[in-house]
Amino acid sequence: MQVNILNEYINFSKMCIEKYAKKILDKHYDEDIFNHYMKIYIDRRYYGNGFLDFDKSFSYFIAYELRKYYETSEYIENDNAAKMLKVFKYILYFDNVKETESMNKVIAEVAIFRKEELLLNDNSKFSKELLSMVRDDLLLKREFIEKFHMETFNMWFYLTDLENVYDSVLESTIKFPKLYNKKSIKKVFDSKDIKEERQFVEYCYVASHILLDIIKGDFKKQYMVSFSPSLVTKKTKNKQVMNVIDNDIAKEKLVIKISYKDFISSKEEYYSKMRIGFRFALIIDEAFEGREEDFKILEAFKYIIISSKSIYYERISSDNVVVTLK
Repeated sequence: MQVNILNEYINFSKMCIEKYAKKILDKHYDEDIFNHYMKIYIDRRYYGNGFLDFDKSFSYFIAYELRKYYETSEYIENDNAAKMLKVFKYILYFDNVKETESMNKVIAEVAIFRKEELLLNDNSKFSKELLSMVRDDLLLKREFIEKFHMETFNMWFYLTDLENVYDSVLESTIKFPKLYNKKSIKKVFDSKDIKEERQFVEYCYVASHILLDIIKGDFKKQYMVSFSPSLVTKKTKNKQVMNVIDNDIAKEKLVIKISYKDFISSKEEYYSKMRIGFRFALIIDEAFEGREEDFKILEAFKYIIISSKSIYYERISSDNVVVTLK
């Protein structure tokens, strides 16, 4: 399971949107103009750029940004550009941005638009084909997300003391015979080799959860996940694990937890990940000696995880964003 979940879903959505636009617009479709709209749409719809500073609904935000682009672009006098802008009114329904009680009604509106504004009259056949197309694609999207949720595992998200920041904990749901006590099961579950394999499952779960947030237009939540330090020396497996979350919005919403001890032993590995956008939360452990160089290192991290009983708590919390896990 090494798929880049968000990239694959977004690319499939782009393919679907282009397919719908060509179907609706027919001879009025202009690839160059449409690609400009698509870039704006994907940037706002799936990466939420600008939305957190916007005070209206997510669907309104996307429509507003598309219209703003049209009104300030070189295509302002282009009739096809105006028609293509209107198509995105329906794309919002087809791409899970806006809800509708009846997709048939939306398709009926599209048919009227085609007849009255595009002067296309093959709407009986067109409506059936577009409806089938949209329904099939929505089903494929749902199945794609569901396949990353496995019956043998549960992922729990615990709210930390920071608003919208959650700690992710993977648990096995496998039923073991009573002769195995919980402590023994946990020891195996947390062993080095098992933790490496669990990493794929955990990152897929969290990435699919981030995707569900994005589909709903929720760009505020962040999730902290663990990282198995033994992966540092296993380049291929390390790369495969990180590929699952190698997406700009995933990097923004996902924070990887590592201990100070593990960071110090493999600083260049973690710094290289930071340079390409991955973010980390540093767990202060016994390896933290409280030297000035130790405190300086903390500046590279998104969050610091430290016990309030630590002798370093006061100083660290005054200069850094500290997270308390529950």
